[in-house]
Amino acid sequence: MPKKKQPAKYSHMITPEKVEKLRNDLPEMMKRKVASIEFRKNLIQAQNRDNYINEYHRLNGYLTSRRIPTMADGQRIANRMQELKRLTKESYNPSVSPYVKTVLGVN
Repeated sequence: MPKKKQPAKYSHMITPEKVEKLRNDLPEMMKRKVASIEFRKNLIQAQNRDNYINEYHRLNGYLTSRRIPTMADGQRIANRMQELKRLTKESYNPSVSPYVKTVLGVN
């Protein structure tokens, strides 16, 4: 029967070599983390944009259908449609946070 491999006696200790390796890997780890956060943020913004567009089309269909909304409902729907247009336009030009600009070097 093969012998069980014994763990190194002091493998759990922090050595100067481990600190140096971590220090060298830290910038790359930060870039990967920021890229992951940006990807998720962009994905959520795309989903929100699609939701705005779908809601706009649903309200537009309601207004142009044969149903006649009351004046209050018609005004509320028109206001919401204007707001959806604004939100959709804003979602196409998302702002990048100053932190991300610093880490990635984005202008």
